[in-house]
Amino acid sequence: MNGTPPSNRPGGESPSDAALVGAAMTGHAWAQEALYRRHVPHVFALAVRLLGERDLGWDAVQNGFIVAFRKLGKLRDPAAFAPWLRKIVVRETLSMRRRERPANRNVDIEELASSEASPEERASFVRLQRWLEGVREPDRTIYLLRVVEQYRNEDIAELMNVSLATVKRKAARVEKHLRNLGRGASDE
Repeated sequence: MNGTPPSNRPGGESPSDAALVGAAMTGHAWAQEALYRRHVPHVFALAVRLLGERDLGWDAVQNGFIVAFRKLGKLRDPAAFAPWLRKIVVRETLSMRRRERPANRNVDIEELASSEASPEERASFVRLQRWLEGVREPDRTIYLLRVVEQYRNEDIAELMNVSLATVKRKAARVEKHLRNLGRGASDE
């Protein structure tokens, strides 16, 4: 790739993550910007779901991209930029959760649900988020990563620097808590 962003590629294709990572590693700022624009919506939504707060979510995302761009040379598979970035952002959210204890969350829980979700799925998600507000850390984050974000237990253990058994035990504890809440919850 040369020093300018690719334009008018045949078929309107945009460069792959691997191509953008390669260009970014050789100092092309446009490639970093392209990676940022491509991935910021997804990692921001993830950070806000984990932190429950928009401002902290933006901080986690910005810090995550700074770390990712600084460590691009350590990325073994440039095509795996997206999952690698998600791991970095999750680690940033965990770090922020330890440092910051948001007293009042300035986010509408309904905004966190996927726009493609049905009204029933959105209502279920809101109810789940409200129930999870009473769950302590790191149990809450483990459960969200496992159930909402669909991470594998092994990936969660690596992200959170805990054993696989700890992930399973804490996820089971949250599931039990939610089952107990569900039995006592009224249909609103």
